[in-house]
Amino acid sequence: MITRRNVIKGMAAGTSLLALGRTGFAQTATSPRRVVFFFTPQGASEYDSFDQFATSTSPIGLGAPLARHSDNIVIFKNMSIIYDKYSDAHISGQLLTLTNSPSLSWQGTASAKIASESLDNFLSRNLGQMVTPALPSLQLGVAAAQDDSGTVSYDQSGAPIIVQTDPLKVYNSIFKNVMGGKATQVAAKVPFNRRSLVLKQALSDWSRFQAQLTPNLLARVAPYNDAMNTLLAQASAAAGSGGGSTGTSPGAPATCTVPAAPNTSGTNWDDAHNALTQSADMRGLIVGAFTCDLTRIVTVTFQGIYNGPNGGLIAGVDSETHPISHTGDNPNYQSQFVKIKAAMFEEIAKLADSLKAIPEGNGTMLDNTLIVHVSEISGIQDSQTGHGTHNGTSIPFFTIGGKNMGVKVGSFLNLPTQASSTIGVGFPHGNFLRSIIKAMGLPEQAFGTAQYSTQLVPGFLA
Repeated sequence: MITRRNVIKGMAAGTSLLALGRTGFAQTATSPRRVVFFFTPQGASEYDSFDQFATSTSPIGLGAPLARHSDNIVIFKNMSIIYDKYSDAHISGQLLTLTNSPSLSWQGTASAKIASESLDNFLSRNLGQMVTPALPSLQLGVAAAQDDSGTVSYDQSGAPIIVQTDPLKVYNSIFKNVMGGKATQVAAKVPFNRRSLVLKQALSDWSRFQAQLTPNLLARVAPYNDAMNTLLAQASAAAGSGGGSTGTSPGAPATCTVPAAPNTSGTNWDDAHNALTQSADMRGLIVGAFTCDLTRIVTVTFQGIYNGPNGGLIAGVDSETHPISHTGDNPNYQSQFVKIKAAMFEEIAKLADSLKAIPEGNGTMLDNTLIVHVSEISGIQDSQTGHGTHNGTSIPFFTIGGKNMGVKVGSFLNLPTQASSTIGVGFPHGNFLRSIIKAMGLPEQAFGTAQYSTQLVPGFLA
């Protein structure tokens, strides 16, 4: 609602933002807040291996790749997705992972429509469009189908957002299309454009509201209005000339470097044999986009690693992820499943490695980025009895980073359980999505189904 109070506050805020650009924004403002949602399927076999984080910084099994980030990790035990319907555990969980929202239509397939958007899309609309308007968010896929079965992201209408799987096309969407290949020059313009956007919005509100103001109030607001118009002109001129060193994002490198374009000639990115190469390319593009502050919200859907009957990407593995998840009674396949998931978690750890190596503000880029691992089910299933943890109870959610975003890193959180009237017993993950909203600097609010998003996760945020 446009009120006199809000107009005055907005104009004052816009003036302050532009003034910061002239006096040294990097020294006075906080660093950007970012999030990377990283989805891997099939949950986790031997979930108790995560319990080792409660007593040890050297876990084994699928938790081993995460050990080097034990001081930045938060492990959640008993975090559960509350399914609204139960037909296929994978589909139910995938639809709900980032939405916490019931399906509107249920056909037993991933084409079901969701009642509301996913959290990454919410953040894209409420944060990304303001701070990185040219590229509010990225939805990427590794070994993921380019249809509604290969995504955990949904727009405001509840329709699936199709992921991008070709690293070269992603490269072009980030650097060539957004920046025109002129990294240093355009990166300097970005923060000025943001502050100008704030000012323009405030001036627009003022223009629509001024007819309601009394002469006395007009006189009070006039100095703000004049100052903002002056600073807006100065900001436009500064951005046009490259902006100078104070135009860079707080704590970020003085210039951003466009990475080399991925060599994708002849590569079939729908073939999961190429998953690890594809993941490495995507990781480099994410880090490049963050370094140039071109986007702050990324989702990676990592659907699988295919090894084939003669072996392949991972030593000792001769099958793919999904079939093995239904063979919990077979010790050989249990071992293979752990190796596959450990390889996926290694990709997450490598992203954290890259972000941790970049100084930013009073820490590193990892301190200002929250990597969020999500999955749709808790673990593998016995092929004979159908029993096991192939459901929404105690799904292996964890985060890495985000210390400067208020995250209490280096924590193992054994969350209180609560029985659900539907399927699942545990701590509703809707509370986790609510907590991420706050960590990103937005007002705390319920997300998705309100009854499963009533509070912050205990012990997660300072």
